[in-house]
Amino acid sequence: MSYKTLGGKVLMSPRLLQLLITDDKETSIVVMNFIRSIVELSGLLHIAENDICCFLDELVYKLTSTSDAIIGRSATKTVNALAEAESRVVHLLNRRFIGLKPLLKRWQFKGFQPELQKLLSFLTAESAAVTEEQEYHAAAVVIQSTFRGYKTRQMLHRAEKALSSLQRKYRETKAANMQKKLADQQQRALQEQLVASRQLALRNVRNKHLHYIGILPAGALDKYLEGREFEAATKIQSVWRGRQERKKLDSRYKDAKVVKAVIIIQQAVRKWLARKRTERMRRLFLWPHLSDEKHVQLQADILRWREQHPMEVDSQARQEERHNRARELLSMHLLTARSHQLKDQHITSLLTRLEIDSNLLLNAPKLHEASAADVEVYHSFSLPVSFRAREAHHSQLKQQQTRWWQTYQEEHDDEESGA
Repeated sequence: MSYKTLGGKVLMSPRLLQLLITDDKETSIVVMNFIRSIVELSGLLHIAENDICCFLDELVYKLTSTSDAIIGRSATKTVNALAEAESRVVHLLNRRFIGLKPLLKRWQFKGFQPELQKLLSFLTAESAAVTEEQEYHAAAVVIQSTFRGYKTRQMLHRAEKALSSLQRKYRETKAANMQKKLADQQQRALQEQLVASRQLALRNVRNKHLHYIGILPAGALDKYLEGREFEAATKIQSVWRGRQERKKLDSRYKDAKVVKAVIIIQQAVRKWLARKRTERMRRLFLWPHLSDEKHVQLQADILRWREQHPMEVDSQARQEERHNRARELLSMHLLTARSHQLKDQHITSLLTRLEIDSNLLLNAPKLHEASAADVEVYHSFSLPVSFRAREAHHSQLKQQQTRWWQTYQEEHDDEESGA
C-alpha cells in the first residue's frame, strides 16, 4: 500500500511536471515512460483533478505540436494508460479536448496505429465502460472477420479443389469421347475399305470370268459354266454346313460341361474310395497286440473251423486228367501259333504295301507331266485292285458330269437317313 501512496506523491510533484514540460526529446520520452509505469502500478486514485489536467494538457500539446513519431507514440501510450487507470480521464478528454480528434489524423500510418485507434475510441466514448464495450466490440469484429476469412478461405479451397476435379473429369470425358470418336471413324474407314476391296475383288473376278468366256471356244463354254456351277454349289454347301455346325456348338458346349462335371464327380468318388480303402488297411495293420490267452483261444477257433470245413483233396486219377488236358491245350497252341504268325506277317506286309502305295499317290505327278516310267511305277498286276480302281474312276467321272443340285440332294438325303 505504501508504494501506491509513494507513486501518488511522485505524480503530484511539480518537479515531474517541469521535467515533462522540457523540450529535450530523450528527457520527455523517459518521463512519459516513467509516468506510465507509475500509473500502471499505483493508479490515479489519490491524484487531484488539477494535476491530471496538467498532465493531459502537456501530453496533448506534445501530440499537436511535435512532428516526431517517437514522441507522439509515447504520448499516445501515456494518455491511454491514464484513461485506462481512471474513468475521470475519459470525461476530461471529452470535455476539455473536443477538437482533438481531427488533429490526430495526421498521426495515421506512422507506426502506432493500434494505440492511436484506442485513443480515438476514448475521445468518442462517454465513459470507461463505453470504452471497454467498444474494445470488446472491436475484438468481436476482429474475431468475426478472422472466422469469416477462415470460412471463406476454406470455401475457396473446396471450390478450387472441386473445380480442378471437375476440370479433370471434363478433360477425361472429352478425351474418352475423342478416342471413341476416333475409333468409330477408324472402324467406319476400315469397313468402307473392306467393302471397297470386296467390290474390287468381285469386279476383278467378274472381269476374269468374262475374259475367260471371251477367249474360250464355243465347245468348251458349257463345260466351263458347269465347273462354275459346281464351285458355286460347293461354296453354298460349305456355308450351309458351317451354319449347321455353329448351331450345334451350344449343345456341344453343354455336353462338354456335363462330361467335365461327371469326370470331376468320378475323381472325387475315387479319391473318397481310396481314402476309405487306406483307412481300412491301416486299421487291419494296426491290430492291437493279443495276449497269450487270446492267442490260444484264436488258435483253437481256427482248428475248430478247419475240422468243420475240411479241404477237398483231388484224387490221383483227377490230377492225371488235368495234366493230360493241359498237355493237349499246349500242343494245340503250338500247332496254331505258326498259322497265326503267318497271318500277322501277311497283315504287316499288306500294311507296308498300303503305306508305300499311299506315299506314291501323294507324290504322284500331274497327268500332263506323267511319263511312261511313271505309268509303269503306278501299274498294278492285281486284278481286284485294277477292277476297284476302274470302278472308282468311273464313279468320279459320273459325279463330275451330274448337276450340282442333284449332288446336293443326294448328300441331303444321306444326312437325313443317317440321322
